[in-house]
Parts: sequence; structure tokens; C-alpha cells
Amino acid sequence: RRPPGERLVGQLATLSTQLGNRLGALRALETSRLEAATDKLTGLPNRRLLESQLASLIERSTPFVLVLADLDNFKRLNDSFGHEIGDRALQLFAQVLRDKVRGNDVIARLGGEEFVLVYPNMTVATSIEAVERVRDGLTQSLAVSTVPEFTCSFGITHSSVGRDADAILRVADAGLMRAKELGRDQVVYADETLAARIFGDGDDRRR
Repeated sequence: RRPPGERLVGQLATLSTQLGNRLGALRALETSRLEAATDKLTGLPNRRLLESQLASLIERSTPFVLVLADLDNFKRLNDSFGHEIGDRALQLFAQVLRDKVRGNDVIARLGGEEFVLVYPNMTVATSIEAVERVRDGLTQSLAVSTVPEFTCSFGITHSSVGRDADAILRVADAGLMRAKELGRDQVVYADETLAARIFGDGDDRRR
């Protein structure tokens, strides 16, 4: 119940200074780590973080549904209205994804106008319903936005189609390409058979 002596006060002051410096360094390190794993335009996880999260799910044998989404005719949107509008379209879609996912779902910007959604422990049928909510959310957001209307195509597959992230992504890409072939603005489920038919002996990813 007595106040600490001058020596102890000095020691505590030194300790608090060292602790403060250490916490500051840790915050800076965490900020750098997040920046390296985050897409600057949309604020979503980038491909690097996505690959890490997929590897973790596969390592833990957690089944999941993977959805590959691609904004339709994005080049035309950029050419017609400018890259600023294109960037706003990407940001709007990213926000729609944030609003429509569960806490343990994974969303990321794969690159360009491609995005990925990952639904752990979800059936394909339920995931298709979830993607339809994303499509509805996009329509509602565009209705109150100044961004020109655009649509999105989706390819869906289950993690059981491949042993690693690249194989699973490739099958989802087959579904996406089929959705584009069928006229865009739709959802297509893909399995290994469809992937083999779409890609044949090559892996030509035309949009």
C-alpha cells in the first residue's frame, strides 16, 4: 500500500517505453502484411492471401464450394465510360460480395475483373442460392448507383473435383467459360467432365 520508490518508477518507465516501441513495431509489421495481402482498389484479399486460405482449407480436409466470378464485357465498360468508371464498378461489386457473405466465407479479387468466393462446408445447391443473392444484390446496388449497369457470370464447383487449389480453380473456370458461351449473366456448375470438354488438351482461357 506504499507508493513505489524512485528506482522502481524509473524501471517501470523504461519498461513501458520498450513495450511501446515493441507494440509500434508489431503494428507496422501487421500493417505491411495486410497491405501485401490486400487488393488496393477493392480492399479485398488478393490472390496471394486467397491461395493461402485455400491451402489451409485443403490441409484441414474442409470441404468447400468455390465460385469464380467475372464481370461481363468489362473491357467494353472501360472503353465506353473510362477506367474510373471501371474501377468504381469493381469497387461496387466488391462491396456487394462483402454484404452477401457469412463470417467464415472467403472472398477475394483474383485479378482484373475476376473474383473468387469460397463457401466452406456448404453444398453446391445452397451455394447456388447464395450466388443468386449476390446477383440480386448487384442489381439492387446498381439501381441506386451512378455506375452504368453491368452483369456478372459465375462458374461453380466443389472442392472434391481436385487435390489442390489450381485444379479446383480450373474446373470453376470451365463453368465460368460455359456461362459466357451461354450468353453471360448466369451461373453454371462445373465438374471434371465439363472441364475436360471445355479445355480439351489445352487451357485456353478466353473471355
